[in-house]
Amino acid sequence: NSFAQQEITLTTTVGNTTSSKSTIDLPALNGNPNAIIVATQIGTLNPHPIGAWYYNNKWNIFNITHAAMPIGATFKVQYFTRSGPSYFLHVIPAGGPLTVSRTYLNYPGLDGNQGAQVKIFQNHDPYTLNPNEAEARYDSTIGQWFIQNVNGMALKRNTGYNIVIGSGVTGTNPNTKTPIADATPKNPTPISPSSTTPTGNAGGDLNGNYPNPKVVGLNGNPLLNKSPSIGDTLRWNGTAWEPVTIISGDTARYNAGAGLSLNGPTFSAQNTAEIWNAKQIASRNIATTPPTIGQVLKWNGTEWAPADDNVSATSPTPPVQLIQTYFKRGNLNSFGQELTDSNPELNMTELSHTIVLNKKSRLVISVTIQVKGPTCVVVVACADGKGSLYFNINNVGVYYTSNMTITFPRKNFSVPFKFFASVEISNFMVDLNPGTHTINFFVSHDAGSSTIKPQGDYSSIMVIPLE
Repeated sequence: NSFAQQEITLTTTVGNTTSSKSTIDLPALNGNPNAIIVATQIGTLNPHPIGAWYYNNKWNIFNITHAAMPIGATFKVQYFTRSGPSYFLHVIPAGGPLTVSRTYLNYPGLDGNQGAQVKIFQNHDPYTLNPNEAEARYDSTIGQWFIQNVNGMALKRNTGYNIVIGSGVTGTNPNTKTPIADATPKNPTPISPSSTTPTGNAGGDLNGNYPNPKVVGLNGNPLLNKSPSIGDTLRWNGTAWEPVTIISGDTARYNAGAGLSLNGPTFSAQNTAEIWNAKQIASRNIATTPPTIGQVLKWNGTEWAPADDNVSATSPTPPVQLIQTYFKRGNLNSFGQELTDSNPELNMTELSHTIVLNKKSRLVISVTIQVKGPTCVVVVACADGKGSLYFNINNVGVYYTSNMTITFPRKNFSVPFKFFASVEISNFMVDLNPGTHTINFFVSHDAGSSTIKPQGDYSSIMVIPLE
C-alpha cells in the first residue's frame, strides 16, 4: 500500500448514514484507527461543521453538533493510511488544564512558516468532542500556528485534530483563517464637523436667541429665575422649579409619626412607645404583669401572662447519633504512575480515609477511579491493559467478626489501546467495632497485560451508628 494522500468522494445514502454520521467503507481504512482523514463538503446541503469519527472499526464523516446528516450530501474525503511528516494527529494534553483558549501546534514544519497551507479536521472518539467550529490561525508574535474555536469558546483537554500541511491538500480550506499578522485594520473615513451655527429664536425649554439661549424650563415645567446658593437643590413649589437651601432642623418637610421623635435632621425611636413593645402574640393580648426569674408566658384563657414553669426537670434525652459522611476527591488534572509487570501495584493515597468510631457502626464504602489504557507505538502489538481495583481496612483484606468472615470486593477491568475506563466499587457495607480504622484503596496490574495509568476520581464512606 502507498502511504501517500488518496482521495474519494462520499455521498450520503440511506444505506451508509445513521443519525449524524455517514460511514466510509474502504479496505485501507477499515480496522485502521491510525489513519489521518480530512474532508470538505461539496455543495451546501449539510450546513453543519463536520469531523472524522472512528466507530465500530470504520471511519465516518459526522456533524460535530450531532445534527442529523441529510441524505444526498457530498464530501471530498482525503486520507492517509498512517501518520507522516506532513499529516499527523494533534491532541490537547489530557493532563493539562480543564480548558484552554487555544492550542499551539508547535510543529517544525509549521513554526515560523506563516505561508503554510494548513487544514484541520476534528478526530472524535476516544477524544473529547468539541461541538464548536474551529479554525487554524498564525500567531506572528511567537511564530506558531494554533487552533481555536471560531465563536471564542474554550477548548477542552483531550480534544484531537487531524492536521495536514502543504501540497497533500487541494482545494479551499474552510478551517484556516487569515493569519493574524495580515489582519490590517482599515483606516476610518474622517468626518468633517459642520461649520453651521444655529441662529434665530430659541424654543421649547430655551428662551432668547441663538447662539446663546437661556434654559427657562425642564420638560415643559418652568424654572424660576432665582440665583441659587452653594448647596441648594431644585424643589418643585407647585408652580415652578425653585432653588432651595436645605436648613438643619427643617421640620416643616418631615413628620416624625408614631413612636418617633425628630430633632433637626435626626429621627429617634421612642422606645417606651407601644410601637416598639409587643402587646399581642397572634392577635392575643399579653398581660402587663412584671415577670419573675424563671417564669414563662402561659395562656390563662384570656391572655398570655407570666407564670411558673411547672414542667418537672428530667434528664435530657440523649441525642440521636447522626450519620457521618467522609468524601475525598482525587487528582483530576493528571493520571498517576504507570503500572507494569515490574511496578504492579499503586496505593491511591489521595482517596484513603482514617475514621475514629466511638460506637459500633456500619460503613458504606464507595470508590471510583479512571484508568487510561495502553499507548503502544504499534497498535497490533498492543494488548489490553488489565488490572483490578480493591481496598483493605487496617491493612488487611479480610475482616473477621464473631460469627462470620468478610472478604472485601475486588473489581477487575480491561482497557483497550488509547481508551479510558471508569471503574467503581459501590455501597459495600461492613460493620466495625469502636476504634481507629484506616481504609486504603489500591489498583493492581495483571501480569502479562499492557501498561495502565490509574487516576483517583473520588471515594466516600458513610458511617451509620448501630448503637
